[in-house]
Amino acid sequence: MLKMKTLSKSLVPSRILETLAVLHDHGFEAYLVGGCVRDLLLGREPKDWDITTPALPEEIVKLYPKTVYENEFGTVMVVHEGEEDEKLKTVEITP
Repeated sequence: MLKMKTLSKSLVPSRILETLAVLHDHGFEAYLVGGCVRDLLLGREPKDWDITTPALPEEIVKLYPKTVYENEFGTVMVVHEGEEDEKLKTVEITP
């Protein structure tokens, strides 16, 4: 896991930083995880962005204007309407 503070903000799109900031602003820890961290460490551009947090799915859903939460894994898809970059249109947040 890579904390937002330890990662150069120039490597992470502002849309992702905003998504992390919403969780932080509401008192939740939030970390980038998975393939995006691997890609950043290898100097590659991530294909998608995943976040983990101790917030419950129901809490996450309340924080963002548009979400999809219909699975048994607790993953909430945050939908960024109007986003042109396909990699940033949806962000997975998993408790």
